[in-house]
Amino acid sequence: MGDIVVCAFDSTSRAVDRVSRAVDRVSRAVDRKLRAVDRVSRAVDRVSRAVDRVSRAVDRVSRAVDRVSRAVDRVSRAVDSTSRAVDRQPHAVDRGSHAVDRQLRAVDRQLRAVDRRPRAVDRKLRAVDRRSRAVDRTSRAVDRSLRAVDRRPRAVDRSLRAVDRSRGLGS
Repeated sequence: MGDIVVCAFDSTSRAVDRVSRAVDRVSRAVDRKLRAVDRVSRAVDRVSRAVDRVSRAVDRVSRAVDRVSRAVDRVSRAVDSTSRAVDRQPHAVDRGSHAVDRQLRAVDRQLRAVDRRPRAVDRKLRAVDRRSRAVDRTSRAVDRSLRAVDRRPRAVDRSLRAVDRSRGLGS
């Protein structure tokens, strides 16, 4: 009779040890997943900041386009005044045409600057897309890992039921 009690106690003790190790593994897995969730959160923050930077760059391009538009309006007004000057004075034509040339060159410089800006915005948008895809991949990996962690407590429950059965407590 004593051997049976010792044997039952040993098997119960081993089952409790197995359950304890399983609980430790689940706890470590949950800690890893929480760290992964923190990494995803930081990545989302980085993407959000990148989107803000791109938005500011787009605003700068928009303001530059507005400046160019105003410069074109000034050139148009200068051309109009030059054409009126043509009617009045031949010498004023030369001065007006030089002024128009200067303004046209200034507009060309501004247009070239505006042409360069959208390329920079495109590069930033592509970088944001890459970061967003990386965040999606990490998020999917975290989801898979969390589902795996959700399956582990069922294994722990089975082990606990086995311990209860070995003690004669379970059904």
